[in-house]
Amino acid sequence: MKTKNKFKKNIVNFLNKPFSKQSLDTLKILNKLRSVKTKGKFCLICIKKFKVWQLAEMSGERGKPAKPLNKYFNNLEEAEKFVFNLRFKNINNINK
Repeated sequence: MKTKNKFKKNIVNFLNKPFSKQSLDTLKILNKLRSVKTKGKFCLICIKKFKVWQLAEMSGERGKPAKPLNKYFNNLEEAEKFVFNLRFKNINNINK
């Protein structure tokens, strides 16, 4: 049970401050999310420098651009949190 609570604590810490220095355990979780195959993986495309980002889905094919989705963000921190949640649900097969 301690492991599960520690895992949740690391996720909450990241979601509260995604751009701050993270613990080793949190970095392990992030690396797992980043290391999955690129096909179907969510990412962000910068639309207006430092102002607007668009959600996209990676094709998984080298040289083929990511498919933009109809979801925009004006805050990079919120965008990163959104992508984190999508990737986390995807890697854990959570369909909510």
